[in-house]
Amino acid sequence: STIPYEFQRLRTVRTMLLQSNSLSGSLPPFRNLAKLNVLNLSSNYLGGPLKNNSIPKSIVSLDLSHNIFTGSIPIDITNAIHL
Repeated sequence: STIPYEFQRLRTVRTMLLQSNSLSGSLPPFRNLAKLNVLNLSSNYLGGPLKNNSIPKSIVSLDLSHNIFTGSIPIDITNAIHL
């Protein structure tokens, strides 16, 4: 299944642990989740390119390993201050 669009409305969530849930499709933008600190989407079937501004600046722990993403890592993720 895909990550529900409604997750973008969870503006007060701080931790999102969705590893090993057989999620597929592309990574939706999480940038509106300004309080999100931990995002674990590892060991799913998420793919496609990672887009700029898809991860909020509040992230301190990000795990996207063991998926099928393509392309390079966007500069905003590589420059994240807290990662």
